[in-house]
Amino acid sequence: GVGATLDGRKGSRMFAIKDGCSLSLETLRFVDGRADYGGAVWAGLDAGDVAMNDVSFTSCEALQARAPHGHPTPSPRPD
Repeated sequence: GVGATLDGRKGSRMFAIKDGCSLSLETLRFVDGRADYGGAVWAGLDAGDVAMNDVSFTSCEALQARAPHGHPTPSPRPD
């Protein structure tokens, strides 16, 4: 299918999935998402299922990563 494109313009993520919520996406393109956690899509620790079919990510960046036990660690940066 044709689908849609969501553009974060290097300033935001497109979806934040809260505890108890689920998300299902199909035929979608994420472009230029950027946030501390989850460059395009972020799901909380107690979020439900996140399902994706025919979904792509281009130039999306999470600035931080979480190590086990919730301690922040820097994400590797692309060259």
